[in-house]
Amino acid sequence: YYLAIKGPMGAKCLGLAAVKEKLAPILADEKVKKICQNAKYDMIVLANCGMPVKGLCFDTMLASYVLDAERSHSLDNMALDFLNYRKIPTSDLIGKGKNQMSFEMVDTASACDYSSEDADITFQLYQKLNKKLEKEPKLKKLFEEIEMPLVEVLTKMELNGVKLDVPVLKQL
Repeated sequence: YYLAIKGPMGAKCLGLAAVKEKLAPILADEKVKKICQNAKYDMIVLANCGMPVKGLCFDTMLASYVLDAERSHSLDNMALDFLNYRKIPTSDLIGKGKNQMSFEMVDTASACDYSSEDADITFQLYQKLNKKLEKEPKLKKLFEEIEMPLVEVLTKMELNGVKLDVPVLKQL
């Protein structure tokens, strides 16, 4: 499903409050497992909207990195590399350079197609990358025990910021 919270002038959109009321409990439920591409980004955006995420079980970008740190981990490149599929480029929707617009200005039908494709590709990548990790027990352990737990830690750090003792750093 695509939930249009913002859109171009005159487009039918759902209010954030209504979406938050229904979606926040699902996102916060650790028993409802979530699969993402670049989960930290999504978790920061959702936390800033008052919808913290629990139950993250798989990040395709991190899985790709663990399996081969040298490759590109963008969704577009992984779709091509792992699925032999060329997805809709973001620039087709929002343009480039000085003519680039924000995603909320994209017509709802195009935004829906693009977002649905992203979700579908992410799930297909999860299936493929999870199988690859199953065949590499040491990498699977690294992914599950180090990389995935770090997503929540790094998300909290970005949301809260970090405090630096500048004088101590200068002494070091």
